Amino acid sequence: MRIYLDSNLFRDLKKPENSTLYNLILADKDLNYYCFSEAHIQDLTQDDTDRKFSDMDFMETIVGNNCWGYNKGMEVRFRTPRKYFDDYDWNVGTNLLAFGDVMIDLVKEHYRRIPLNWKQFMDVEQLPSDFPDDLRPVLLESGTMLDFMEAMLDLTANLSAEQPRFKRLLQYLHRSSGEHFLYERVGIKGYNGKEITDFKAFAESFKDLVYQRSHEKDLYNLFIEMQFSLDFYAIVKGKPKKQKFMSLLNDGKHAYYGGHAHILVTSDVDMIAKTKLIYRVWQINTEIMTLSEFEQYLMKSVLQDNSAAALFAQFDRAAELPITYEEYTLSQIFVQKKLPDWYLGVFNSFSCASAGGSTYYYFGQYFRNIPLNTLTVELERVVNLLIEYFGNDELGRGQLDRKELENNDWKGREWRKGHMGILLYLDKGIILSFFKAAPEGANQ
Repeated sequence: MRIYLDSNLFRDLKKPENSTLYNLILADKDLNYYCFSEAHIQDLTQDDTDRKFSDMDFMETIVGNNCWGYNKGMEVRFRTPRKYFDDYDWNVGTNLLAFGDVMIDLVKEHYRRIPLNWKQFMDVEQLPSDFPDDLRPVLLESGTMLDFMEAMLDLTANLSAEQPRFKRLLQYLHRSSGEHFLYERVGIKGYNGKEITDFKAFAESFKDLVYQRSHEKDLYNLFIEMQFSLDFYAIVKGKPKKQKFMSLLNDGKHAYYGGHAHILVTSDVDMIAKTKLIYRVWQINTEIMTLSEFEQYLMKSVLQDNSAAALFAQFDRAAELPITYEEYTLSQIFVQKKLPDWYLGVFNSFSCASAGGSTYYYFGQYFRNIPLNTLTVELERVVNLLIEYFGNDELGRGQLDRKELENNDWKGREWRKGHMGILLYLDKGIILSFFKAAPEGANQ
């Protein structure tokens, strides 16, 4: 399984009272895949002290060099946290809207394209007494959302410091968000300012709102902007005192990378609320856990047998496994079932396919968001565990050499045990297939 820990948890895990959980994680990481991303390092760069370096070293004890990044798609960068920090210039400067980060530029362009005339859907003459005086002209004049953002953000020189103007604006938006016509005017449907009344309408209109303004963006930046927009439009009402612009953007990055893991662990209640909603919009089935929930999960996992022998034993109880999908046609039959646990850190589904007079069984993974180019670590572990269980394969191939994965042309592994043929290969994920093989020496 892929497990993504939010930034704030690593400092929590250093505390003596969390030593039991920390030791559970150290024992679990030999089977499951713990990783970090650029967002973790960006969070740490907001710390001006040298404490961030000890935090990186502690993080390495859990995640090793399993670093996720984005470059026209998800990719694995085999760097430790400290090495990743050393490889880049993290000086973001003092002017956020002049910052050359591609994502910031895209967010900036998004808001430049949104025309605003607040007087059309807000009584600007009845603003509360605590509304920032320096924002009143922005509301009284027609402009764009970027004008509004510039007025909101151009206050402090230090991005990691509290931004009072941003805080006060969020407080105001959150208090006044009950006017559902404001959302209708912006283009968000199925939300009345307090709750989602029609999820399908909300999901489609919310995605359209971002897509229309951001048609040139890639999926990564669209996702981050949608996460951020939940807070900006006060759909998920976070605590304003915690909201810093860079933190909001990094929450989106963490949510994006966490959506490629099976479990996302965070203690941030605001992030939990936003990420659960955005995962539902995007139909991502990552499970979100708090630190205490994750500890209970690991304590339960310690008692379970996730070995290769336990995996193949599921074949004998296949009739008892719950069906998750089935398809019957005149030419083929396909049935997918859910395994009671994760095995070898990768497999959680069992499938049977019959076509052309042959029947195949295989173990796979019921999880839709795993790019093949990010499977190196899991594949290496599965191959090595199966080599330990079966021995070298029929062609004498043993443990995985990562050079085999170059040019995206991995040859897999194959074994023959009695009348059973066993194949390990890649096809939209890691697949372990087994079938009745022809007797040795028989004509193929």
